[in-house]
Amino acid sequence: MAASAREKTQIGPGLKAERLRRGLSQEGMARKLGLKKPTYVSYEYGRSEPPLAVVARACEVLGLRPGALLGVERDRSEHTAILGWEVQSRLDEREREGYEVFLRLAEGETVDLPQADIELHLRELFSENLVRITDFTLDPELGEDVAERLGLDEVRVVSIPESLNSPFLRALIVAEAGKRAFLEKLQPNVRIGITGGFLMARMLDSLSRRELRETPPFEIFPIAVSPFERVSVSPNTVLGHLYYRNFERSLRAHGLMFATPESQKDLRETMRVLDGATGSDLVFLGLGDFDLRQRLADSKEADTMRSLLYARGFNFQRIVEEEKAVGDIMFFPVDAGGEPVLLDELSDLICSIGLERLRKLSAFYRIPVVAVVSGAKKRDIVLAAARGSYINTAIMETDLARALMA
Repeated sequence: MAASAREKTQIGPGLKAERLRRGLSQEGMARKLGLKKPTYVSYEYGRSEPPLAVVARACEVLGLRPGALLGVERDRSEHTAILGWEVQSRLDEREREGYEVFLRLAEGETVDLPQADIELHLRELFSENLVRITDFTLDPELGEDVAERLGLDEVRVVSIPESLNSPFLRALIVAEAGKRAFLEKLQPNVRIGITGGFLMARMLDSLSRRELRETPPFEIFPIAVSPFERVSVSPNTVLGHLYYRNFERSLRAHGLMFATPESQKDLRETMRVLDGATGSDLVFLGLGDFDLRQRLADSKEADTMRSLLYARGFNFQRIVEEEKAVGDIMFFPVDAGGEPVLLDELSDLICSIGLERLRKLSAFYRIPVVAVVSGAKKRDIVLAAARGSYINTAIMETDLARALMA
């Protein structure tokens, strides 16, 4: 988020007041911070915004708690029994209200607000990276049990208690666990295939410049894109954002204009990107559940799978009830056994590496194919993905893990 005048002017007066209270000159304060005097003065007068590292050091020099100059009621870094987090920027009144909602959720308290309002508050905080989740707890024993039950190489279960009853925040924590796995598995010049979806978007968009500076160069390819994919969660948007935030690095994000080919040039670009994606060394993907009741309730919202099915004259409800589809993998509906439903009818609408290639990457070449999923309602599609050998690794939270063991 770009620095606003509000952020600049509020930190400056605080710096000046605390400096004067301790009898320090501008030159003396600059020296303690390891800065040149003109640089410090620009911060104090609000002409430029100090980096968080400088603010933290100023708090230390002035004997203040870490979050004091950021306008945060608590320290910038916090930790509870559930998770750890960091406040990234000064908060205005609206953002502070959302932060208090987040704090109460993080501490296992009940928030007396409609779920939609809670989600809106959290979206505002996390979409701008005003708050970053920095720590969480894994349940290795439950992870091993789920991996054995599903026949997967590895399952990471994020331990989230029932008291944290916000599905959106639970998903954010799982996305953070996915990001950590992403960073752990990076090797120099690795090719990463990725799908769209909220968890994938959040996982990538939460990567900080510091985290990316510490990684080796890598390449990202979308492995599936639908012509109906919403811009807000499409891999194109995520990859583009990632690329432009890190253009000075040797990071190459392919398929920034990837869409349904409308010309020979588009077709050549599509084939080039898909060709690169088929050689992925590492794959991260989301899995779509077919929660019929929820999908029909949200019928006014844009929905990729419903749009795909209607484009071919299929009724979404019939696909679930008669074809027994339990969810989708790379936009292809599958049944409980992991077998594709309507594969021939939908193939020409979906640009992807294909389910058979995904299965080969997972089961034959044994590269890590990681499903990042949240919520007990994903149980059937996770089982289908495992039975179909489309995945060999999964990252999930406690509710889903227990549902899979039931």
